Amino acid sequence: MKSVAVTGLGCVSDFAWSTREFVDNIQKKRVVDFTPVFSDKALQGFFGFSFDPDYAPLTDAQMTFSKDYKKRGVTDPRIAVMANVTEQCLEDAGVNTSILADENCRVFWGAPGNQPDLKHFFAHLHESEKLDVLLKPKIKALQARNFRNGSLTKQFENAFALKYPVNTIFSACSSSLSAMMAAKAMLQQGKIERALVLSWQEVSTFDILFMSGINILAKQNFLPFCQESDGIKPSFGISAVLLESVESVNNRDANPHFLLGEMQAARAFSGSQNSPSMSVPFRAIVKNINALLEKSERLAEEIDLIYPHGNGLKASDQAEAMAMEKIFSQSNPYVANYTGQTGYLLASSGAFDFIMASDAFNQDRVLPFYSSKKLEFSDRINFVTDEMIRAKPNMILKNSIGIDGSIVSCLLERVA
Repeated sequence: MKSVAVTGLGCVSDFAWSTREFVDNIQKKRVVDFTPVFSDKALQGFFGFSFDPDYAPLTDAQMTFSKDYKKRGVTDPRIAVMANVTEQCLEDAGVNTSILADENCRVFWGAPGNQPDLKHFFAHLHESEKLDVLLKPKIKALQARNFRNGSLTKQFENAFALKYPVNTIFSACSSSLSAMMAAKAMLQQGKIERALVLSWQEVSTFDILFMSGINILAKQNFLPFCQESDGIKPSFGISAVLLESVESVNNRDANPHFLLGEMQAARAFSGSQNSPSMSVPFRAIVKNINALLEKSERLAEEIDLIYPHGNGLKASDQAEAMAMEKIFSQSNPYVANYTGQTGYLLASSGAFDFIMASDAFNQDRVLPFYSSKKLEFSDRINFVTDEMIRAKPNMILKNSIGIDGSIVSCLLERVA
């Protein structure tokens, strides 16, 4: 099997509009500015919310980049931001955007695609009779426009003159790493030389209602791995990772950020199979990580740093913490989780940690993450929260979990 390298990175979120700004803001212990979901309190009451949840909707970036990319035929503000992140990533890798149209390149999205525009739907619902809702052309068009992922991918394909269609993979908050698994498989089989993996999920009204319905939105505290955390605060972010075969990297004498090692995925539920929970059982996480270590012929003691999923939900965070304690109690590697600063990035959360992995490998350090409260398990897990650690990690474990029961774990390796 061919080795795969990470050669380019890019990102935009309300926390940072570039990878450099992302690292700088982590170092400054900045926390993203959240805003209330409902500017209109009547709308809050209409949807039945007893409190106004916070989120980071990426409004300014979408407005800014929409103007920049409109002349290129990009009319959707989300695609405009994706185009910017793509160009960041390719520039970082030292390649031109024309490589995306190459025979040996594919584009993958770790994303849910379009979400239904509930405000427009309810507006039609209240102005029409029920029979009209079923028959009215506007309603049918609204349904098609909001659920047809092709309306988004087509714009991206046209903007970069792609030879092949975008491959969209969605496995809830594991989408980013799931898309990378698919891309990595094609690279290792020698079918392609490069793959661009874009990960994103907007925080729509649909998402807010869904998360409220399963009672996971924070009313007050969003504090991953803290007892005081009472839910998540979602953040709309877009990340890009360029994966290349090591052979391709060597042919163009490039300097990769790091190597993408073995990946392992599983699906498990803490409840019944028909009733998934936001918490994946810790035994399933342990099993998946152990399978990854066995598959890669690595020992737990060889892991120097761990980036857990850490979404701020107590049951989920505790499951991950228990898994880390179970597997790594003897070696006690460093553990860093920056979600409390960036907001919960949903489907794109996995790839944002690749930015910090690059910094760890190339700057020989582990930057601390900020938490305003004491962390649970801090007496048993080596959380990096106070000061920067001067270290030279050779192997990093990244873990990701999703509401669909998905678990994806992978190893990130220093370039020799």
